[in-house]
Amino acid sequence: MSYEAQLKVKKQQIIDAVTRIAKRPTLPVKEVIPSPSPWNYRNKMQFPIGSKEDKILIGCFARGTHEIINAEKCLIQDAANNAALDAVRRIVTELGIPVYDEARRTGILRHVISRVDMTNCLMVTLVTATRQLPREKEFVRMLREQLPQVVSIQQNIQSENTNVIMGRDTKLLWGSPTIRIVLNRQEFHISPHSFFQVNTRQAETLYRKALEYSGLTGREIVIDAYCGIGTITLFCAQRARRAIGIEIVPS
Repeated sequence: MSYEAQLKVKKQQIIDAVTRIAKRPTLPVKEVIPSPSPWNYRNKMQFPIGSKEDKILIGCFARGTHEIINAEKCLIQDAANNAALDAVRRIVTELGIPVYDEARRTGILRHVISRVDMTNCLMVTLVTATRQLPREKEFVRMLREQLPQVVSIQQNIQSENTNVIMGRDTKLLWGSPTIRIVLNRQEFHISPHSFFQVNTRQAETLYRKALEYSGLTGREIVIDAYCGIGTITLFCAQRARRAIGIEIVPS
C-alpha cells in the first residue's frame, strides 16, 4: 500500500471511531499530517531471538504465531538499529550463546532491544531468561568493536513465562545508563524501560499540534495523566501557568 493510501486508511479509522463509537457523525476529521519520511524512522527496535536448524533467527513473529521470521534489514528501522541487529546475530552465532526456546523454556537469550538517538548513538539491551549472560565480557567487547556508535550495553532479566518482553531488573554491562534525545530544545534521558515515541520527528509534530489545539493562554493548570517520560507535560509547561505530569511507573 502506498504511503498516500496508508494516510487515507488512518483517517478513515478515525472517522469510523468517532462515528460508530463516539456517535458523532458530524465531527470534522482533518487530514493526517504525513511523516517527512515513511522509511527508516523507528528509533527503537525490539526483536525476539530464536533458532532453527542451528541458524540464529532475529526478527518478527509470523502473523498469528511465535515463529520468527529472520530480518536482515527492517525497512522502517533506523540504519543504526539494523546494524545492531546484524552485529548481535553474528556475535550470538560466534560465541554459541544458547537462545531461548519458548516451548521447552530452555536457553538464555530472549530478545534484543536497540534504541538510537539523533546523533546515531546506540543503546543495546539483551533480554535474558537468566541472571547470568554467558561470555558476557566477550559479548560486550565484540559489540563495541562491531558497533563504534554504541554508548550503552545493558542486560534485562525476564525469567517469567510470559509474552511481556522485559522484566523488572536491568543491569548496566557497559557505558551510560541512558541515551539522550532532544525535542524542541528539551533534553530527555531515555533508559531501557522508558516509553518514548518511536518516530522522533513525528513526535515533535504531534506534541506541537497538541500544544496548538490546547489553546493555552498562560493562566491554566494542566494535568497530564499517564505522562510517561513527561514529553507532553513539558511542551504544555511552555504556555501554561503550571503543568503537572502524573505517572505510576518510576522509570
